[in-house]
Amino acid sequence: MTGARLGRGVALGFFVVVFGVGGLNHFRDPAFYVAMMPPFLPLHDALVALSGVTELVTAALLLVPFARFFGAVLVVLHLVVFLVVHVFMVVRPELWPAVPVAALWARLVVQGLAIALAVWLSRALRPQT
Repeated sequence: MTGARLGRGVALGFFVVVFGVGGLNHFRDPAFYVAMMPPFLPLHDALVALSGVTELVTAALLLVPFARFFGAVLVVLHLVVFLVVHVFMVVRPELWPAVPVAALWARLVVQGLAIALAVWLSRALRPQT
C-alpha cells in the first residue's frame, strides 16, 4: 500500500468516525449543540437536527466507493459552514463562560487543519476524467 493510499484510508476513517458519531450525537444530546448556536441564527433546534442528518449522510457517502468524492466535498462544506459558529464563539467568549478561551482558539486551529485534510482528501478522491 502506498503512502498516499494509506493517507486516504486514514483520512476517510477519521471523517467517517467524526461525522458518524457527531451526527448521532446531535440526536442523543441536541442541547449540547443548541448551546453553541450563535443568537443570530434562527431555529436552533431545527438547525441542530438538520446538521445531524447531513453529518450522517456525509459519513454514509464516505463509506460508498463511488460516492466518496461527494462525501469528501460535503466534509469540506460542513467544516466551512461550522466556522461561523466557531469564530463567533471566539469573538464572543463571554457567552460561553464555562469554555476556556484557549480551547475556543485551539478548536479554530483544529478546524483549519481538518479543512485542509478534507480538501486534500476530496482532491485525492476526485474522479479521473
